[in-house]
Amino acid sequence: MGFIRSVPQDGLDRRRTQATTRARSHPSAALPGSSCRLRDDPEIEYRRDRGCRNQLGGRGSSIGWCRLDAGLANAATLDANANADANADADADNDADADADVESWLVRLAAAPEVPLTLVPGASIGTSFRIERELGRGAMGVVFLAHHLVLDRKVAIKIHRARSAFAADRLLREARALARVEHEHVITVHEAGAWEDQVLIAMEYVDGWTARQWAELEPRSWREIVALYCKAGRGLQAAHERGLIHRDFKPDNILVGRDGRVRVADFGLARIDVDDAEQRARSVDSIASSETSAPAATAGLVGSPAYMAPEQYRTAAVTAAADQFGFCVSLFEALSGTRPFDGDSVDTVAAAICAGRARELPPQHAPAHIRAALRRGMAVDDAQRFPDMAALVAELERDPGRTRRRTAAAIGVVGLVALGGWQASTWRADRAVDECGDPTAELIGVWDPSRREAIQTAMVVDDDATAPARFDAIATAIDDYAARWGAEWQQGCTRPAVHACLVSARGRLSALLQFLERAGPRALVFAPNAVPQLPDPVDCASATDSDGIEVDGRTHLAEQLADLTLRFEAGRDPGDLAELERVAREAEAAKEYRVASQALALAGRLVDARRSEPLLRRAVSMAVSGGDRSDMAIAWSLLATALAELGRLDEAAAQLELAEGAARDAPGLTRASVANNAGLVLSHMHRMDAAIAAYRRAIALSTELHGPAHISVATHHEGLAMALSYAGRQAEARAEFETALAILGTAVGDQHPLFAKTQNQLGVACMHLGDDACAERSMTAAIAVLDDVEGDDREASVLPLGTLRIRQGRFDEAIALLERTWARARAESRPPSRVHGELLSTLAVAHGVRGDSARALEYAERSRDIFIAALGSDDPSLVKVMANIGNLQRELGRIDDSAASLARAVELARRVLAPTDRARLNAEIELGITSLVQGDSVRALSLARGVLAIVPEDQPTVLLAEGRFLLARALGRSSAEGREAARQSLAVYRRLGEGVAGQAALVEAWLEPDDRE
Repeated sequence: MGFIRSVPQDGLDRRRTQATTRARSHPSAALPGSSCRLRDDPEIEYRRDRGCRNQLGGRGSSIGWCRLDAGLANAATLDANANADANADADADNDADADADVESWLVRLAAAPEVPLTLVPGASIGTSFRIERELGRGAMGVVFLAHHLVLDRKVAIKIHRARSAFAADRLLREARALARVEHEHVITVHEAGAWEDQVLIAMEYVDGWTARQWAELEPRSWREIVALYCKAGRGLQAAHERGLIHRDFKPDNILVGRDGRVRVADFGLARIDVDDAEQRARSVDSIASSETSAPAATAGLVGSPAYMAPEQYRTAAVTAAADQFGFCVSLFEALSGTRPFDGDSVDTVAAAICAGRARELPPQHAPAHIRAALRRGMAVDDAQRFPDMAALVAELERDPGRTRRRTAAAIGVVGLVALGGWQASTWRADRAVDECGDPTAELIGVWDPSRREAIQTAMVVDDDATAPARFDAIATAIDDYAARWGAEWQQGCTRPAVHACLVSARGRLSALLQFLERAGPRALVFAPNAVPQLPDPVDCASATDSDGIEVDGRTHLAEQLADLTLRFEAGRDPGDLAELERVAREAEAAKEYRVASQALALAGRLVDARRSEPLLRRAVSMAVSGGDRSDMAIAWSLLATALAELGRLDEAAAQLELAEGAARDAPGLTRASVANNAGLVLSHMHRMDAAIAAYRRAIALSTELHGPAHISVATHHEGLAMALSYAGRQAEARAEFETALAILGTAVGDQHPLFAKTQNQLGVACMHLGDDACAERSMTAAIAVLDDVEGDDREASVLPLGTLRIRQGRFDEAIALLERTWARARAESRPPSRVHGELLSTLAVAHGVRGDSARALEYAERSRDIFIAALGSDDPSLVKVMANIGNLQRELGRIDDSAASLARAVELARRVLAPTDRARLNAEIELGITSLVQGDSVRALSLARGVLAIVPEDQPTVLLAEGRFLLARALGRSSAEGREAARQSLAVYRRLGEGVAGQAALVEAWLEPDDRE
């Protein structure tokens, strides 16, 4: 349920306004035939039939309704260009007039008996409203959904239980004040007055939810929640600027329409900011039995206890800062699912609030600057909260991880005020500066002129004309980081937790700079992305002892892990695996289970699936011991990908389910990673629609977290592209690769290995689309970058171009490229790897299509041996290799050997691959072909029907064409079904185009001329 805020029309006739004002001042001026105009529809008139007595059809005084309506009209129709002071004076005069006119009605209202406030559907309120249903009721009144018969629209009618002249006066003041608040995030009051001696307020209605209901509809990221509350905060600020204080701000008073618009509603407890003396004169003795979430409807206590500021309990002067307090309590609850102040009664909650005993918002629910802002907004002393709601909203919307553009001085001031607001201490900035000293001295040896010069000398070489400018950009980013660190050091180094946090951040900076110096010119490639990943010093301002930041062995292990992570992102080192395993062992011994889990998860990413499985199982165990849901979700999802690569799809599905369950309430970054890994697992399962949807979720989550130009977003676009390509949607895949490249080009430059690898994948997509120019351009550019990279990435970079050359029939060029790469790899004496096996397998294909089957078989068998040495005898990659060996043996006339090799390939495939896996289906087709050569048409027929039962018939694929042709040959030309299967095979080949012209020719040759169409 919600209300739509209408926008009043500007430029109303000033003469109409003046006439209305005169009518308010002089009751005799309200003659029959004059009009009261609605605030949002100035052209609709209400005739003053019987002195406006029956406009709401009740017993209320005509003065009560008409005078207030005139006030609303006047407030809405003041000339927007008039002098602000004149407007304020006019408002004050109008308020005084209205107060005088309603005095007699208020007296009668105070003495009137309470009515049951029950209306049945179809009941009328005067001639304007027909009740449709009750929307809700509470201590302060009832809200009905009604149809406005004149405006022909739905409205919400709130009938207040006003039991005194004071209460009625307050409610009328609220309506009058709200009428002056013109803001998209504040509810609109259309009309107000008396009905059955109760106060009635009419507001526009819209279908939707309260903020509490909205949060429960589905899991929400912290960014979504904060964004929604910031909109509500702007609405509060607009009300405050008109002198209106809500006094009962809570999640149930924020309305979210289905269109996404947010409004602050239910100003039923609001006060004009002039009534504090009268309010303080009243007592709060009767509040002890109130529920903590319901409005406290007692003489002196105004608001819902769980969200009330300390000054509301003390009946002290209540300002807009009280709304800020309730806002922060509400946002805390929305982010964490719990309220910050414990208590099961008003007494216990009040004691916690007034003593400032707020629990900490767990770090996994929001970043440090959000947590710090909430602590400040819930300060016991209202003077230590933010100056106004605008300042609080600005702080909540500040994103240090993305912008980091504030000056050091500004950040220092923000950090200082936040600390002072929460701790309520007597500490002052001048004392902090004196005790902390010059932060420049703290960075000597880390980032000073001599260190800058040394790092520049290492990174900038003479043969790279772009190097000086690229280094200057990196150095500027480091300068900015150092300035922010210095500002926080000056303001907070005397606090132990802040001091430890800043020392840790300085250590991370030092480690990065040492790494850049060692990396030399290569650092120009990855440093632009590495510097923004350093921990933000601004976050240290909100560090507390409960954050567990200590400069001891445990912190050293975490920093070692951070350094290893940086090295991983910069380029994998053969020694990193042993280092990660060491860190994991030491962290486990020290019961630093989170560090152990993260180290093992990273180690699992360094090696192939077979070797990663035990590492990732240990990572899961450590994550469970550490109790962090994000660590558990990441470890489970990585284990799922490893199991999927190994063909153990049922196990992979079970691990993925655990990962998604753990990630459900985790931060957005974790959910994005799990979604990405889910896409990979689902691709292995050939559930392509689900995989594509998972990658799209990852993109949306990462974009929300980091913006559209972050590296992680590019990674997810690349994953989506791979899934689309695997699904045969090559044009869409190409577009996604191009999107990823555009992001990476800005983020890391076109000389980064990440850019080059994605460029190679774009080349493959272009190759599938038949765009050889795009393919060759992309592939050769990628090779040029990756040629200087050590390890498997260099060998892997040539495989797409080798495949392109084979498809183009340029066999000698393909063989020369691949053999040159293989010779270079052998010269480095590295252990056998998957890439080496793929390199030799591609060489086997090149020699085979050139017609040298014997040489091709030699390379294929060497490829098999390398795969077994590197990955084990059960690795799924062997299925494709052994099927190729069987095919080559058949071409060489070694039919029995071919049958044996293919039988082993099929047996392995059925153990480690899903029924829909292309390598498995291809092995079964090859075994069927060899069976035909052996004269075993029964076996061939069984294999063909098995393949065709799995391959989708609505997608033109090589597997479909080959399966139908195998079926045709197994049945024979004399079979009508066989001839039809051959014709269907030929049709598919023709749809696939020139790339399979040779296969199409074989089918045509098998068919009789009359059967080919």
